[in-house]
Amino acid sequence: MFTLFEPVPLSSRAPNWAARLSGYSDVFGFSPFGDLFVCSSDGTQIALLRTERPELISLKFPSREEFSEVFLRNQNILQSVFRAADYNSLVERLGVPSPEDCFFPVPYPAIGGSGKLDTYQSGNVWVYLSIYAQTLGI
Repeated sequence: MFTLFEPVPLSSRAPNWAARLSGYSDVFGFSPFGDLFVCSSDGTQIALLRTERPELISLKFPSREEFSEVFLRNQNILQSVFRAADYNSLVERLGVPSPEDCFFPVPYPAIGGSGKLDTYQSGNVWVYLSIYAQTLGI
C-alpha cells in the first residue's frame, strides 16, 4: 500500500513542496494518495505531509523504521488517514499502482473536480505533486 525508499532530498523530488517545509528536508516514501513521508536530514524528526488539503503533521517517532512498523501498520490510521477502503476499491477498478504512482482525482477538487472516487486515476506521484502544487499556488 505504501512506497518506501531510502531518504532523498525533497527538493529533488517535489521542489514546490520542499520550499514550504522547514526542518523536513528529506522524503522517504509516500501513500497511495500522494501523501509524503518526510524527515529531517538526520532522520530524528518525522512528519506526514498531507497533500490533498496541505497539512504537515509532525509525528513522534525516533526513527523511520519505528514509523513504518507502528504508524503504517495501525489499523485505525490505515482506515481513517490512508483510506484503505478507498484504496481497495481503486485497486479493483484501476489495478495496483506502479512503484512511482499514486491515485488522484481528475479534475482536482481545487479546480472544480468533485473528488468522488469514480473520478480517480493513477499516475506518477511526482508529476501529480508538481502539477497539484502549481494548481494550489505552492
